[in-house]
Amino acid sequence: MDPELRLAHRRHRAGAGAAAAAVALLLLVWTSTSPALGAWTRGVVTNQTNGARTGTLAFTVTGSSGGACAQAAGVTSTLAAPQACPGSLVGSGSVSNAGTTAAAGISATVRGESCGTVQLADRIAPSAPMVPRRSVQFRQTGPYGAGSAITLGTSPSGPAYAASVQSQTSTSVNGGRYGYGIWFRAASGQGGTLFSFDASPTDTATSGQDDRTLSLGTDGRLTFTALRGLNLLQPAPATTTASYADGSWHFAYVTMVVSGLTLTTTVFVDGQQAAQQQALNAVVVQYVTTTGYWHVGWGAVSTPAYFTGSLSNFVVFAGGNAPAVPASNPANQTAMNTFATGATDHWVLDDTGTTTWTGTQPVIGTTSPCALTLLTWTFASPAATAFTSLPASTVAAGTAYAVAAVPGPGAPQTSTLSVARASGADAYVAGLRLLVPLTYRVVAGAAGSGWTQTFRFASADSAVVVP
Repeated sequence: MDPELRLAHRRHRAGAGAAAAAVALLLLVWTSTSPALGAWTRGVVTNQTNGARTGTLAFTVTGSSGGACAQAAGVTSTLAAPQACPGSLVGSGSVSNAGTTAAAGISATVRGESCGTVQLADRIAPSAPMVPRRSVQFRQTGPYGAGSAITLGTSPSGPAYAASVQSQTSTSVNGGRYGYGIWFRAASGQGGTLFSFDASPTDTATSGQDDRTLSLGTDGRLTFTALRGLNLLQPAPATTTASYADGSWHFAYVTMVVSGLTLTTTVFVDGQQAAQQQALNAVVVQYVTTTGYWHVGWGAVSTPAYFTGSLSNFVVFAGGNAPAVPASNPANQTAMNTFATGATDHWVLDDTGTTTWTGTQPVIGTTSPCALTLLTWTFASPAATAFTSLPASTVAAGTAYAVAAVPGPGAPQTSTLSVARASGADAYVAGLRLLVPLTYRVVAGAAGSGWTQTFRFASADSAVVVP
């Protein structure tokens, strides 16, 4: 081979070797750094998952009545909807931390949503609801199944009853038929006033005067009186001979018929005549007009004055056009509504206990009872105060009040919500049930982080009863 050609061949092989060596060097550098970069990337992912929030958030709030309201432990989940809790926060309850997040990493706030007087709606006259007081139980089993009645009882705050917010007049004119009907259930030994028409808008007796009152005596017998204490020539009471305190539902319907000089009062029970009284003083009755408020569960002249038991569908025909007694009891709510056609008032009494009346009320007028009721919410062990002696109307404005201290893991904290009447508040507000939905919220980490648990107390049992 030519010497020059041989030299060129050697140079080509040497260049090819150098190029191969360079490629090998690059591959070595790439393969040696790739594992380190991959490990660093995985480390970042691991830190984001396990390093930011390692504790769990799990709280339980227990009111003075009802069961404990707990939320399951969560780490990063956002609970969009507050948890509905049973019972009431009024009185003494507790807050417990069942998670592992330290108290220093948790903040808490309480908040009110609204405030209104609980009502019993008038199906025919919406502007004349009744306002229940004290220990009323709503949506009880009634003559038409679950949820069609209220139950009245006693409590430390006093016996329960309800009265209309609208003053009305009651009269009897010649040729008129006036009717009053109500479903009731009472066990042996129970009884009291089923309904009454009284000048007082509360349970304050007005000189023993009461008009159109139906009561169930302790012997189980029904008695209807009219113009009691209002006229020396008042009609004699009509009293049944049979007892109806047997734990069953009964429909009582009373008619007052004025014809010439005769006033005939008849008490029907379950479609059958149970008592009747005729009086020859109708000429006097015709010219007596009383003004007052309809009540259920209380009367000024009956013994007992307060009713213990259950009630449903109180209907009033005050216009003189009352129907005759039905041959049989209305079989369902639709039939009952049909029977009430032409009535002036019909309180069905199937209310949830969570609807409110914000209109005018007797005595206090347009002043809201919420402005006359003071709330104080404090905590102990560790100690904190959310607010002190604030009107319920202020609490209900939606402001979040900070709770400066929360319990640590495994520790309980006492919660106390107290109620008082504002100075100078009229006694009319005593016993009113105010619905003030309240929430207790805990947040782990910075505010707005979304790592929260919220407990909401807004059921009928959560109502604030004015002392």
